[in-house]
Amino acid sequence: MPHITFTALFVALSLSSIHAETLKGSRPNIVFLLTDDQGYGDMSCHGNPHVKTPFLDQLHAEGTRFTDFQVSPTCSPTRSALMTGRYPFRNGVTHTILERERMTLKATTIAQILKTAGYTTGIFGKWHLGDEAEYQPDQRGFDEVYIHGAGGIGQRYGCSCADAPGNSYFGPWVLHNRVFEKTEDFCTNVFFDGAMKWIEANKEKPFFAYIPTNAPHGPFVAPPEYTKLFRDAGLNNGEAGYYGMVKNIDDNVGRMLAHLKKLGLEEKTLFIFMGDNGHPGVVGKRFNAGQRGNKGSLYQGGTRVASFWRWKGHLSEAVNVDAHCGHIDFLPTMAELAGADLPEGLEVDGRSLLPLLKNPDADWPDRFVISHRGRWGRGKAQEYKHKNYRVRYGKHALIGGKELFDLSKDPSESTNIIEQHPDLVAKMKTAYEKWWDEITPMLVNEDVPYSKTRPFHELFYKQLPDREPRPTIDFSVMKLPAIEKAAVAVTVGRSNESFNKLDNDIPPISKTDYAQANKAIARFVGGSKHAPNGPEGMSILFNGRGTTINKGLDQVLMPRDRAPARVLIDLKKAVDVSSLVTYSGHSDARSGQNYALYGSDAEVKDVKELIAPNLWTPIAKVATERKSFKGFIGVKVVPLEGGSLGRYRYLLMEFRPPVNNNHHSRIHEIDVFGGE
Repeated sequence: MPHITFTALFVALSLSSIHAETLKGSRPNIVFLLTDDQGYGDMSCHGNPHVKTPFLDQLHAEGTRFTDFQVSPTCSPTRSALMTGRYPFRNGVTHTILERERMTLKATTIAQILKTAGYTTGIFGKWHLGDEAEYQPDQRGFDEVYIHGAGGIGQRYGCSCADAPGNSYFGPWVLHNRVFEKTEDFCTNVFFDGAMKWIEANKEKPFFAYIPTNAPHGPFVAPPEYTKLFRDAGLNNGEAGYYGMVKNIDDNVGRMLAHLKKLGLEEKTLFIFMGDNGHPGVVGKRFNAGQRGNKGSLYQGGTRVASFWRWKGHLSEAVNVDAHCGHIDFLPTMAELAGADLPEGLEVDGRSLLPLLKNPDADWPDRFVISHRGRWGRGKAQEYKHKNYRVRYGKHALIGGKELFDLSKDPSESTNIIEQHPDLVAKMKTAYEKWWDEITPMLVNEDVPYSKTRPFHELFYKQLPDREPRPTIDFSVMKLPAIEKAAVAVTVGRSNESFNKLDNDIPPISKTDYAQANKAIARFVGGSKHAPNGPEGMSILFNGRGTTINKGLDQVLMPRDRAPARVLIDLKKAVDVSSLVTYSGHSDARSGQNYALYGSDAEVKDVKELIAPNLWTPIAKVATERKSFKGFIGVKVVPLEGGSLGRYRYLLMEFRPPVNNNHHSRIHEIDVFGGE
């Protein structure tokens, strides 16, 4: 037995030493899979009890694993660091929207560097570093571009950041080398299909295939067969959607591995899997591998991600690298592997990981590494200088200058030891102050005016003029009188809360109400359109434009610049509506709900005819404040005297910013009750 053990160790060490000298300039093909909002614990090899990921587990078992790989807490900053080897703020990327996701045009990307070494380059999925033409990947070194816009499929904001209008996770429009193409499959399948086709066409030369998936970013929807797996296991719609997306990613990893093997590229290709930040934190049954926090947090749950590197015959298998590494190290590593020289004068913040790939115990000097959440209001950078930042030095993490954790002893970041290490804290704060002073002049997007156009929309309508949007329907002429017909009952968590000085005898939302949701004649849950016991689906208008909505309602119903957002519910025929219930859920604060509800029994040939204000009956006005409350709440519109709210074919919900404009209206579920 001792002999066998020694032999195994000798073989392992020999493999490491043999390949140690061949990694630099070895020019492997590179497949880089970056998933969106998949946390460290969202795979079975890291202990997740809800989802099985055999192919990610295979990468884990057959690869080198970085166990302390750190990124930014949100997606655009992480992506800019991966692409450039520089801190996101040096690239002008401090947010995910509002022009602050745009990566400075002065940045040099890994794609540009790899091209100097003879690589062909392609991106398949989510770019999210600027939607204007000059910021697009084909201007940043990518030969093949197969992407969606904005930060998610179908997203749009009051700035340039916007995907193709009305886009869907199922059969999305994809921008392929500046030309929109309609696809027919689920988005993750689409992007992997595009990558595999391109790899096959370019298999004779070194390639860099960057696959940044949109999944499992919300809204949490997956192909029905995947969702069913987790619904049958007792998970709710959001949980089933999220884990269904993770399972679908895993199956696509399996497809890619099989594809590479079929093409004879298995031992010629470095396959890297990585997440862009922590778990989104909005799914009920989540597993975070014992970490504190989630996406957006500076704790481990927001910044530590899985990082598996598999290269058969070249990298050691089932080996952990425990050194502190991160996104800024990706570019120098890829450049050194490809044998590419960095452009003269290019300064990067990261360093090559090759020494650790050669020997996990290689000397790796401690360094100060800075993270900041960003996402401050326009023009408020200096106000946030000492908020939401993290400094790493070795295994110590300083959060916001107020908490210090020793991750080697306390990976869950539960014990603040800042009082015990004043000298170390002082050094870390000094490093942060120096970093902030250096990056401040590089925040080039902070005062940029918001774009009045959406490049993806403009290009889409230019290429597809028959899909020009309908004229905006303006209901602003409608005046809402004093509410007499309906009452609004509000419940927060398990307790009643009366925002509108309602009478105490008004029935609150209860668990029974929620249990009866499957009896709704029309229901809109998390963006999935269905009607369990009534007509299928709903007709939706958003600001007067017809669209297919299968994204989370919280994304759709967030008015920008106080412009109203509208949802038109078509019940297919006039019915007696007994009540309407809207639910909101949030991990740390229940958002306010602010909308006016109208009804119409008009018979029209085209919904555009519903512009006439005399066709609408005011039903109720809802106005609730945002509250710091973890949980699920509901607002019910119900008649005071019993009976029905009225007989209607259409219901119109007009959303505006909540009371005091302190948050957006966020609605995760709409249930309409009634019938004949």
